[in-house]
Amino acid sequence: MKHLLYIIIVFFCFVQIQAQEQIIPDPDLKVIKKDGVITVSLPDDSYSLTFPGDTVYRLQQFEHMVVVDKGKMGIIDPWDLYMVVKPVYTFLAPFDNNSVMVKKKGKYSLVFPFENGFESEYLEFDTLYPLTPPGEPVYNDMQMYILENKGKYGIYNTWYGPEKYIPVKYDEIKLLASHSDGIVYKMRKGKKWGAGDCETYETKIIYDDIDWLTGSCSNNYFRIEKDSKFGLVATYSYGEYVYPPEFDMVSFAGEYIGNGYFILKSGDKWDVVDDTFPPFQPRYDNVWLMETDGLTRISMQAGDEITTLEIEY
Repeated sequence: MKHLLYIIIVFFCFVQIQAQEQIIPDPDLKVIKKDGVITVSLPDDSYSLTFPGDTVYRLQQFEHMVVVDKGKMGIIDPWDLYMVVKPVYTFLAPFDNNSVMVKKKGKYSLVFPFENGFESEYLEFDTLYPLTPPGEPVYNDMQMYILENKGKYGIYNTWYGPEKYIPVKYDEIKLLASHSDGIVYKMRKGKKWGAGDCETYETKIIYDDIDWLTGSCSNNYFRIEKDSKFGLVATYSYGEYVYPPEFDMVSFAGEYIGNGYFILKSGDKWDVVDDTFPPFQPRYDNVWLMETDGLTRISMQAGDEITTLEIEY
């Protein structure tokens, strides 16, 4: 009989412990779960918050707490002990050092706890993925992501947060270049293309095609195509032409001369120019570029006359 009584007492104590357990160790708070209800309180029990839930845990880098109730997640402020967001999210996880990705009603978005707490959601999307493929060089650890929502695309740059991003309105976005000096991409709306860079600069979306020739995050040069003719725009030109689309060829000559030099061809005439020349028609029958001992020689032939220039860089 004594043994039976002992077993009953032990069982009763075990049930009590199971029914009232500190489910998540927390350095600053007491967390107790009993009968499907969780109580979070200060260590001295001077203040507490009680709510239905299955578990709670710290969102460490943001120091908020996540409550999980029947597969839905919400947010608790652990300092003032109040429910910031009731359990409405079906997904919640840190995205980077500044933001948290959440999912509600089938759509993902980002929240920025350090800027706006969890009060505002930004950048609604179906999915997102890196603009720069794994293994490609990335400018200053800059991370840019393609956002997709209902078949439209935009870009989110983690450097600039939610206030400055490429809207989700384009039919297609493609990476043009990712290197140690910048990231460049192009975007299509209907049948027309434009381009952008890591400063979230955008050209006009009016070209049949566009390609990146050279540049850095502070200034990029783009070859544009319109009606089967080629021209040049640059970041600093703010959508205006450096050279209008009236040439048969525009290519980068800077690998021989230095940044900002280009080869133009129109009909059977050629020329080498930098981006300060006013628009003009190429004048030469042939152009040669030769590099020796840190000097670049540009030879230009017009009829029987050959002119040679030397450029040191």
